[in-house]
Amino acid sequence: MLEAEIKLLIDPADTSRLKSHPLLARLAVKRPYTRLLENRYYDTADLALASQGAALRLRRQGSRWLQSLKAGNTHSAGLHLRQEWETPVRRAALDLGRLGLLLEPGDPLAQTLQMVAGKLKPRVLTRYRRTYWNLHSDRGDVIELVLDLGEIMVGRRRLPIAELELELKAGRLLALYEVALALTTDLPLALGELGKAERGFALLQAPDWFPVTAKRVAVEAGTDGPALIRAIVGNCLEQVAGNVRLLRSPAPDGPPRDEGEAVHQWRVGLRRLRAALKLFAPIAPLPEPWAAEIRLAADRVGPARDWDVLGNVTLALLPQARRPPGWEALQAAARERAQELRQGALAAFEPARDARWQLALLAWALALAEHNPFQETPEAWARQVLKGLQGRLAKRGRRLIQGSDEERHRVRIAAKQLRYALEFLAPMLDKNATRRHLRALAGLQEALGQLNDAAVADGLLGELTAARPELAGPGNFARGWLAAFAQARIASLEEAWAPVVRDLRRR
Repeated sequence: MLEAEIKLLIDPADTSRLKSHPLLARLAVKRPYTRLLENRYYDTADLALASQGAALRLRRQGSRWLQSLKAGNTHSAGLHLRQEWETPVRRAALDLGRLGLLLEPGDPLAQTLQMVAGKLKPRVLTRYRRTYWNLHSDRGDVIELVLDLGEIMVGRRRLPIAELELELKAGRLLALYEVALALTTDLPLALGELGKAERGFALLQAPDWFPVTAKRVAVEAGTDGPALIRAIVGNCLEQVAGNVRLLRSPAPDGPPRDEGEAVHQWRVGLRRLRAALKLFAPIAPLPEPWAAEIRLAADRVGPARDWDVLGNVTLALLPQARRPPGWEALQAAARERAQELRQGALAAFEPARDARWQLALLAWALALAEHNPFQETPEAWARQVLKGLQGRLAKRGRRLIQGSDEERHRVRIAAKQLRYALEFLAPMLDKNATRRHLRALAGLQEALGQLNDAAVADGLLGELTAARPELAGPGNFARGWLAAFAQARIASLEEAWAPVVRDLRRR
């Protein structure tokens, strides 16, 4: 069966406030009760199950034993969706045969279980007290809310458990968000991106540390408008949350991690989200208080990325042989400033505040299903949206070569918005034509992006040399060189613009 739940992290000091929250008093159908749960998560020595995103658990609850297999976990803004198969067992031992009967014939998981049988041992243990509330909404939704307090044990290592889980037992998925948002409005709760098993197994293997890039939006043919919006919003939030989680995680052993790229992808995720919401605004505008929260999040991370580009990209363009004395000190100062702003952005990042706007955003997207704002099919709407964006780019592009820096910047914004829209709506469009159009837009964006980087760098270098006069020599040289670089790039824009024009004329 498909399990849908939202995980929220809580400070143990706030549990008394949770237990006395008026929402629980109003929706609970009986008094809460507490049980001690002990769990053993089994895997092979090389973690064959965990590497496939599966978790095999044996649970003791009182005198009962339950075994379960969970797989296919996807999560966005604290929501976890996964398949779960569960069956009782008579004693403290796995019975893979009984689990196998629950799986579909030919299911790869069934084959995996057969291959690992005999190699499984408990790798992660958890022990915690779970307090249950059975909630019934006014519209008949049934939600199980639990508070877990305890620890994860991997050998001698320990991780604390202090979290809430809201699992939908019956009714609307929206109801989960309504309850979660009500609780986060009054309590400083953060989104729980990882499950207990994931946290435990992370102690047994070197975690991958790769910045999270944009993924293809997963929608099927015939998807309705509200479902399309939910898929796009969730896709953007996955990129945002994934990079924030990386940046806040302890540094792994091995080569230094590329935090600058993670910051870049954090900002890209927020930009994609804002672009998506702008697409939907004419038919489904996001309430302004939540739009303002997203702008604030973008404002936190933008300056750090600008300084990182200056220190690691823009100044690195100048060939080594042409660099004047003090160039390395100039780069080092820019990188140091980027690091300061990166740490400042993370320090300003408030998990509870971000949890509220992300939950509110998905609640808004889910609520659209109850009052579908689309007056036409998503395919027809997509064609109209793209036609408008293509027309705007074609109009602005007339001033690409002879226009001002501001006019070229407006072309860049129009190209970026069209590119994001094509990526979001790609499942509804001709595959080959879309791929060609995206390739042409990527080339134009790269050329215009370098011009924008040069303009931003000029301002940052002015700021840097004013604060550190000893860097004025290489700083002024860099500003002069960047001005010449920008002029050369402007002269070559026609080459990047030509394939875009050809694609615009085909439509």
